[in-house]
Amino acid sequence: MMNSFMLIDSNVLITPYRQYYAFDLAPSFWTQLRVLIEQGTIGILDKVKDEIMASSIKDTLAKWFNELQPPRYIRHEQQ
Repeated sequence: MMNSFMLIDSNVLITPYRQYYAFDLAPSFWTQLRVLIEQGTIGILDKVKDEIMASSIKDTLAKWFNELQPPRYIRHEQQ
């Protein structure tokens, strides 16, 4: 059986956070996303981490992201 793998970009995190799924309105969305990222089902590029963490305002999304424990960050140079 083939395992599925998804690679997401910054907007997959930023848009829901800012417009639709605030942490206090949809905590289960963020819990499930965390589980999938930490299982390795969803991959995160190093550039995504850099973009979210470089925010001049350390908001709730940056705090949540900083607490993630993904198996690894995928280097953007990888093919």
